[in-house]
Amino acid sequence: MPGEKLNVRIIKSKKAYAEAIAEDVIVASDERRDPRDSEFLATSPWQILSTESEQKAKLAIVREINLI
Repeated sequence: MPGEKLNVRIIKSKKAYAEAIAEDVIVASDERRDPRDSEFLATSPWQILSTESEQKAKLAIVREINLI
């Protein structure tokens, strides 16, 4: 999330982007909350955000890929 500092493991590196897995949160965002069910965090990553923060993040993604 914006403002966070993480330890990551890069799994794919291309010219224009890289993909990584967050392994440890060093500095958490003020918007982060504990997951409701950590067993399903990989398939339900939005559970670490409040509903309002989730909606803002999803809107930013849609705007970034120019769908609106």
